[in-house]
Amino acid sequence: MRAAAALLRGDRAAVAARALDVKQVELRLEELQTRQKAGMNVTAELVSAKLDLLKAKGDLLTAVTDWHAAEVKLHLAMGLLVRQ
Repeated sequence: MRAAAALLRGDRAAVAARALDVKQVELRLEELQTRQKAGMNVTAELVSAKLDLLKAKGDLLTAVTDWHAAEVKLHLAMGLLVRQ
């Protein structure tokens, strides 16, 4: 049960870290869009930032899935899954 609880804490921290990654890429994307509106040619960087955002969101979804799986393992270890 302790291992399952530790796994859950680690996965929760991973979700928070991936959410920060998404936010950072979103901010970079906004900056590039602002520069593009100002007339600067940032097309290549903009495409790269959009791809990075999709990757970061995918990593976040993976982390959330792992977190939920760890939550189920903890419930299983506690014997709560049978009751639900």
